[in-house]
Amino acid sequence: MSIDKIRTFLKVTCPFLHMKKGQVSFEYLLIVGFALASVLAIGVFAVFSFQSFSDEVTIKQAKQATELLVNSAELVNSYGKPTFVTQTIFVPGQIDAIFVQANEVTFRVRTSLGLTDVSSFAKVNMTGVISNSIGQKNILITAGDSNVTFS
Repeated sequence: MSIDKIRTFLKVTCPFLHMKKGQVSFEYLLIVGFALASVLAIGVFAVFSFQSFSDEVTIKQAKQATELLVNSAELVNSYGKPTFVTQTIFVPGQIDAIFVQANEVTFRVRTSLGLTDVSSFAKVNMTGVISNSIGQKNILITAGDSNVTFS
């Protein structure tokens, strides 16, 4: 077999052997570029999904805490003065403020989209102050003459 036949055979079966160096470099850059763009897109999606999930968890924890406080206040009020109970609630990290006013307990939650109020309403007037510091809190709920006090 002659050298010319071998070269002809290689040109037909392996065309990439005869590409110019610039073309190979450009194609390599395209492949790497598409791979990086794909990884970046997946990373951005993951970050936004995690943030949304984190916001949902915080809102659910706040709602659970407000409902527990309201249910306990109504229970204590139904037994009358001087009944009291201590409830343990968890205050998540993204709580800006906690309000106890009239017949409403509100947690102001900081989310990725701004502030959101999470409230629960009672059939009894409530007063008191609850700290918005992170962590578990023991809240003393005391029945009064015409209201329930949180401390």
